[in-house]
Amino acid sequence: LFTIDPRPYAATLKAAQATAALAEAEFARASTLIADKAIPKREFDQRRNELEIARAALTRAQLDMEYTEV
Repeated sequence: LFTIDPRPYAATLKAAQATAALAEAEFARASTLIADKAIPKREFDQRRNELEIARAALTRAQLDMEYTEV
């Protein structure tokens, strides 16, 4: 059993959490605006895509953090 220094992975995880939170907020805002037809569909699709990318990065950071202990 050994441990890899988790500090860089913890920092990456924290950044991924912040990015995901921002993407969630921006997507929620875009959802409201698209319902009112205040933004183009392309912008809404972009926000949804950014949210999926942020969620994937968060999942990867969580997995990396789990792998610091073997």
